[in-house]
Formats: sequence, C-alpha cells, structure tokens
Amino acid sequence: MNSTHTQHRPATDEAVSPFHWRRFTERPAEAQRPPTRRQLTARAQRVATAREQAERILAHRWSGAYSKA
Repeated sequence: MNSTHTQHRPATDEAVSPFHWRRFTERPAEAQRPPTRRQLTARAQRVATAREQAERILAHRWSGAYSKA
C-alpha cells in the first residue's frame, strides 16, 4: 500500500472492517469476471417476461379496443 492511501485511513485498523478493504481491492477483478449461468438465465427470463408484456400491450392496442370505445 503506497503512502498516499494512508492519510485517508483512520488512525487504527480496527476502525475499518476488513470486509471493506477486501471489497475495495477485489471489485475490479469481479467486474471483469464473465457472468455465471444463473445470472444469464435470470437475465434471459427478465427479457422474456418484458417481451411478453410488450406483446400483450401491443396486441391489446392493435386490437381496436380503443377506437371502439
């Protein structure tokens, strides 16, 4: 750890949780990690539900329900 970072830390190491420093140091590596299969399936399900909602809304709009009223 270089000397420029020490001034931002509190006087004692106990004041800072070790999890905070682990998260601070590991975040760039996690950002570069490819998504897992579970994340991909969850994203695909969200996209599919959004597409189904859009198709339902468009089908209702184009069915002429608004012009008949």
